[in-house]
Amino acid sequence: MSTDKRYSFIVNPEAGRGKSRRVDSALHSILKSKKVEFVIEKTKKAFDAIEFAKESSKSFDVVIAVGGDGTANEVANGVIGSRASMGVIPSGSGNDFAKMLGMSGNLERSVDDILNGQTRRIDSGTVRLRDNQSRVSIRRFVNSIGIGFDAIVAYEAQRIKRLKGVPLYFISVLRSLRSLTPHTFEMTFDGKKTSENYYLVCVGNGNREGGGFYVTPKANPTDGVFEVCTVKEVSLLRALRILPTILQGRHGQFSEVKFFDTNQISVGSKSPFVVHCDGEILGINNERAEVELNPQSLEVVIGSNGIQMAL
Repeated sequence: MSTDKRYSFIVNPEAGRGKSRRVDSALHSILKSKKVEFVIEKTKKAFDAIEFAKESSKSFDVVIAVGGDGTANEVANGVIGSRASMGVIPSGSGNDFAKMLGMSGNLERSVDDILNGQTRRIDSGTVRLRDNQSRVSIRRFVNSIGIGFDAIVAYEAQRIKRLKGVPLYFISVLRSLRSLTPHTFEMTFDGKKTSENYYLVCVGNGNREGGGFYVTPKANPTDGVFEVCTVKEVSLLRALRILPTILQGRHGQFSEVKFFDTNQISVGSKSPFVVHCDGEILGINNERAEVELNPQSLEVVIGSNGIQMAL
């Protein structure tokens, strides 16, 4: 296989509990055999992938994240607004975004999908956070924003060093249940204002997070809206009944769980809350999160079964 496109692969060696280190050498051999023009860059610290992607987007046709959802998020933050397309080779713990794009866990098959170059434009989101010190930060995301309980789960997952996928996040859920407390969140969306006690507010551009939990099961990154899932205050026993159903996206059967679509939402609380962005923690002392959809803002390479959102 040959192509006149130029490819930049950005590898996070720490992704997937070090799985990407093993992927690196094999990736180089496969690309050499395909006779394509490429470079491979390795990150050493947080936000390296953003800077690498920004620079690569100026002269490469496709910029590929080799890692998990956090690596994909950083690469997307560097690619959005450029002429380049973005690809993902999954080698992380959850790989929810890569799976949404239909990318295989088999390295050579993923490379073939990248080189075949079937693309689609998708929506992305922007989150603007203000913490309890009035500091403001802004970040793009491609899959989901989690506010409250699922952000605490993501925080716990970062502390577990051995597990991956659903087992990692399920254990993280169980650990997080020990400190299960609701927040009084004030939400504004579509001209409406609400204020209730919630355990979580999840804004989904994609339909799954946490290695396979379908928190926003009908979210589709091509339809111009987010799906938002909220879970009101429940007892611990009730929470334990709800949690397994999220693996199949069937939690809407519970009265405490609500869904709605919007392209913009503001969430605030007088008590600080945790936020995750595509599985990465964006502070633990946030007081307001403003989330906005950016339609058709990113061109992505997809596999043969990419963006099949119906459950």
